[in-house]
Amino acid sequence: MMKQFLLILLAVYGYATHGQSSGDKGEIKVSALTAQFLVSTNFKNAVFINLVGTGIKYSRGNASISIGVFPTIRFYEDPHLDPAKPKKPFIAPGFSAGLLFQYKRFMIATPAYFKEDVWHYTVGVGMKIGGALK
Repeated sequence: MMKQFLLILLAVYGYATHGQSSGDKGEIKVSALTAQFLVSTNFKNAVFINLVGTGIKYSRGNASISIGVFPTIRFYEDPHLDPAKPKKPFIAPGFSAGLLFQYKRFMIATPAYFKEDVWHYTVGVGMKIGGALK
């Protein structure tokens, strides 16, 4: 499953890196790391702070939608009490991928994390700091 996801993402990325004509209807472009951040949660036992990384973005006016990669810091409380098993660290780095909806400076995202052979889906909100609105 992961190989197919990465292959599709690579194909879309390759298509988007070719020159695109920017018409009045909207524009597709590859975005770089910007001053944007999200706070997301899985509503169980973890909170994630995400930076908005590279991705493929479709913009129209002040609104945009993108598929992107988010560098992440995870804050996780390990629920098991078995002393034989080692506890997982409270803070851990990672990456996620998902959809990002943005209107002006405000964002809603659905990042997904692949950890321990399981996809963990989250929902988050965030904002853009400084710079132009687009």
